[in-house]
Amino acid sequence: MNRLAGLAAACALALWPLAAAATCLPPDAGQPMTAAGAARFAAALRMNPSPVKVGTPFVVDLRVCALDGAKVERLAIDATMPAHRHGMNYKPKITAQGDGRHEARGFLFHMPGWWEITLSVYADGKPSHLTYGVEIK
Repeated sequence: MNRLAGLAAACALALWPLAAAATCLPPDAGQPMTAAGAARFAAALRMNPSPVKVGTPFVVDLRVCALDGAKVERLAIDATMPAHRHGMNYKPKITAQGDGRHEARGFLFHMPGWWEITLSVYADGKPSHLTYGVEIK
């Protein structure tokens, strides 16, 4: 019985960031981003237009919220192709829209394949990184 209780506790801890994100992000926030390490923030994104096409500029709409009450100092965003070990030829710029909403302009995927968008959320001078992966055809 102790083993079962331990397994249940481990599952609850693993799902806690998802449950916390559900309480601070609206249901229509977009696709959830995955935290690297301990989650201090939750984020979701929408790419516009969707689906994204090779060689076509697009915008990323973001929703960001703190899971631990931290104040977001700044955001940075970029995209890379891990299999090719390179990023984009462009540097996106983020503009705050209010109420945890942000818009990132300047995205263009120049080749098909697996891309990872990484959002760095800075609080207390330290970054938390969240990622979202997408296959571009």
